[in-house]
Amino acid sequence: MNAGRTGPYAHPRSLSTFSRMADYPFQKRLRYGPYYTVGELAVKTGVRNIMDYVTEVTEMRCSPCKNGGIQSVRPVRTLYH
Repeated sequence: MNAGRTGPYAHPRSLSTFSRMADYPFQKRLRYGPYYTVGELAVKTGVRNIMDYVTEVTEMRCSPCKNGGIQSVRPVRTLYH
């Protein structure tokens, strides 16, 4: 879930909406494809000088669902590289 998105409908949110990176079930979700893995990262205390760590920023879009209802993600444009 995109934590900031509320359309087309709002997903329920609770204390379990976010988890520590070490506890995130990445391998389990990867079985469904990259669309279902990590979508965003929240840093509790923020990141000073974040541009020292950013290597690329790409706008992504989801394709329509394919057979089985699985979407794929495609890059639209690179905003920073």
